[in-house]
Amino acid sequence: MKLEQLQQIIEIEKQQSISKAAKALYMGQPALSGALNSLEEEIGVRLFERNASGVVATPEGKDILQLAKQMMDCQQQILTYGKQNRELYGDVSILLTQAYGFLFSEIMVAFKEKYPKASLNIRVVTFDNVIKELTNGSVNIAVTLWEMFPEYTPKMLRDAGFKFETFGKHSMMAYVSQDNRFAENESVALSELLGEKFLAYSSSFWAETNKMLQTDTEALIMTDRENLKRMVSTGQAIALLPDTFALHDLYCDRGMIKLIPIKGSENFAQGVDYLIYSGKRVLTLLEQKTLELLREILTDFML
Repeated sequence: MKLEQLQQIIEIEKQQSISKAAKALYMGQPALSGALNSLEEEIGVRLFERNASGVVATPEGKDILQLAKQMMDCQQQILTYGKQNRELYGDVSILLTQAYGFLFSEIMVAFKEKYPKASLNIRVVTFDNVIKELTNGSVNIAVTLWEMFPEYTPKMLRDAGFKFETFGKHSMMAYVSQDNRFAENESVALSELLGEKFLAYSSSFWAETNKMLQTDTEALIMTDRENLKRMVSTGQAIALLPDTFALHDLYCDRGMIKLIPIKGSENFAQGVDYLIYSGKRVLTLLEQKTLELLREILTDFML
């Protein structure tokens, strides 16, 4: 088996056609077909099947192709290690949940200073979209609070094929306006909040939160972080959010929003800081360096 054979089957999968792959590889179709047959005989697995539109990978072929892509990534890292270590190129995507939205600019600035020729895409999404987007491969890395609710366990991540690192813990707090009846309280019980109007940043987050709160009131869903806090600060509603929402926030720094600890509910939404990334493939050098950068930022944030 040769590395060029791996590149060939990757191109066949990409083009879903042997003739198109041969053209892209600047070789004849008979030569490519022969190389494919030779590889299949060598490893004892049929990699592709023909269909009406071209060729499609067999179940075994999909597994082999995943390994082939990892090997080609490793080869590229070895060949360009010295150059990339000085001047990285490429793209990387990061998801932040709203609890870490305040890190957006810090991550972006630090990344561009270290890797000016690389491209970084950061998006702030709702809690329930993190695993969905990591699974479908639209993003590489995510920073989120995890273990806030019973079903969000470390085992769930491991079973889904993810690796993760933890950095600290954070508690759910009641966010109220400075004029709210609880604004000067040292703490508040969940039962005392039942008469309040609520805001939440996603319907799934509210559904999980309300399992403990058990109010018949439906929360107003406000996915925009700034509008949510503006509505809390003007007394239109209160919110139950992780304490990270208050970090580097003008509403909270100026006393327009007060954070009230929740008493009598030790098991209510104690979240853990998670850095999550794929465990099913070898990370590119840029992804590895991005993880190092995120570790530094998250460690500083926890101090």
